[in-house]
Amino acid sequence: MANRSNATINQTLNYLLAKVNNLPPPPPTETLAQTLTAGNSAGTNDINMNSNNITNLDTLSSTIGTAMNINGDDNLTLNGGGDINLNSSGDINITSTDNIDLNSTANSINFNANLDITLTAVQGFLNISSTNDDISLTSSGATNITSNTGNIELIPINDGVTQSGIVRINKNNSLLGDGFLTAGTIDINSDELGYNIAPQLTITNLNPTAGITNGVPSIFFYKSGRISNNNDRIGDLFFNALDSTNTIREWARMEVVTRNETIGNEDGSISFFASLNGVSTEFLRINGADGDNNFLRPLDMNGSSIFSTSGSLSITTATSSGAGTITLTPKPLGNLVFQNLPISATGLPTGAVWNNLGVLNIAP
Repeated sequence: MANRSNATINQTLNYLLAKVNNLPPPPPTETLAQTLTAGNSAGTNDINMNSNNITNLDTLSSTIGTAMNINGDDNLTLNGGGDINLNSSGDINITSTDNIDLNSTANSINFNANLDITLTAVQGFLNISSTNDDISLTSSGATNITSNTGNIELIPINDGVTQSGIVRINKNNSLLGDGFLTAGTIDINSDELGYNIAPQLTITNLNPTAGITNGVPSIFFYKSGRISNNNDRIGDLFFNALDSTNTIREWARMEVVTRNETIGNEDGSISFFASLNGVSTEFLRINGADGDNNFLRPLDMNGSSIFSTSGSLSITTATSSGAGTITLTPKPLGNLVFQNLPISATGLPTGAVWNNLGVLNIAP
């Protein structure tokens, strides 16, 4: 009975051993590359690379409503020999305590989001650069570039020899489109020669439509903060340079003023100022309120003539608020010459002067 029992036990053990020996070996632990291949996910845990690199990566993506976070304790660099694409149905956050570099040696770097794309530099510069091609910031809504404390600089390449880039603001990628730029103060600084050789600001209208008012380069001044009052300044051009003490000084100015804002009787003026003994002084006012041109400083013809090509020429002080005296003063050795005077009073109006054998007479 015991021998039979031992035989039965031996048969059972041999049977179990055979089963165990025929089992396939347990699968090996997958590497990170194997885990993240063909759409597999890393689960709910973080991946800590311990300062090592991830290479030959195709796409990083997250599930719907889940944020993708890429964090670097020091420098964070994403390099691509082709395109670099970061796609998420939730947020994409790329943060680093130091620099963040996105580099593609061949193709594009694309940022795509259904909502906002925010690029922020807390302490240093935010640099977006391209050495060979264009940089495009495109949005179906607004595209905002904001600096809370520092500058925003758009710097095209200009080596001063063969390459001279431009900063262009246009609409719909068209040279014929519209540009819209809003800021507190817009500064245009460059080291160009200036003048008509290399001006710092050029406004070109490429519209080919026929018509005397079409295709005209135009500047539109608009004071929109409130309703205008009489004598409001609504537009100025200031011309400044350094004086002998290295102090910035106004040397000339053009100024536009509302002289009368009453509906149906609106009058305006444009004035030209120049520095006179260090004081900005109005020399000429084209005055809509008076319907004339006001010369507020002496008129020096510098050897030129005053004449009229049609009708008569009148010099009058009839409406003067002062004494209304007209004074003709030649030099002591000069002459006061009246030419082409009539030689009789026939047909002359009262007060007209005529030459009576070398004597001036006034027609009664």
